[in-house]
Amino acid sequence: MKLIVCIRTIHAQSDATYGMPRVRAELMEQRWIVSRQHVARLMRMQTSFIIAIAAVNTLVLLLAAAARQWA
Repeated sequence: MKLIVCIRTIHAQSDATYGMPRVRAELMEQRWIVSRQHVARLMRMQTSFIIAIAAVNTLVLLLAAAARQWA
């Protein structure tokens, strides 16, 4: 399994409550050798992607609502 998939799985199983230290501890239990910085970077990249998607979805919803209001 790829590292990012493991990170996503661990984070999801914790109901998105685990941060980098707990995620890294779980990875170490699964015999992954990974630095704190690497786990933090991967988690930040994933969060940025999710936030960007949410922002685009919000913008689309706002534009659709405005279009309905002016129609």
